[in-house]
Amino acid sequence: MLTSRASVSFNEYMIYPQYLVSGSLRVVNPSVKTPFEFDLSVSRPIDSNGSFADGAFSATLMMKPYSYCSGCRTEEIAVSKTRSILNADWVQNKVALGFMYFHIDAELPVGAKGGALFLRVTYYNTDQNKILTEDKFYGSTVVNYVPPVIPQLVLQIFSLIP
Repeated sequence: MLTSRASVSFNEYMIYPQYLVSGSLRVVNPSVKTPFEFDLSVSRPIDSNGSFADGAFSATLMMKPYSYCSGCRTEEIAVSKTRSILNADWVQNKVALGFMYFHIDAELPVGAKGGALFLRVTYYNTDQNKILTEDKFYGSTVVNYVPPVIPQLVLQIFSLIP
């Protein structure tokens, strides 16, 4: 449960480049799970005492699969476990920080061929004086099935076989 009394700012999430092709998350084989990693960039304000405000929050990477049929609905699915961040997680080398990258592991389920990824966060919003759960899209990373490419040389060899 969140007890933070400060709004954290969710700047962006960044999927590690080895999992991307032209900015899209690459799915090589949709018949197996597709693991990947990302970092979440977050900052927290300084309070009236000059200390960093409590930065407790939780975050889950979600996917909204594309619907390939007219009138079909698709449900959002969690592709990462919910990562809960406490005030103590904002410390590196015994120094409290106001800006952090938090590493999160994720995994697309079997059958995922296309969709949009977004971040679902729960945090205390000081302006509204309540705990909020919001979806952050940041331009939505696209999930894209990339079928294997058969090299031209292999195709030429098979064309020679009677």
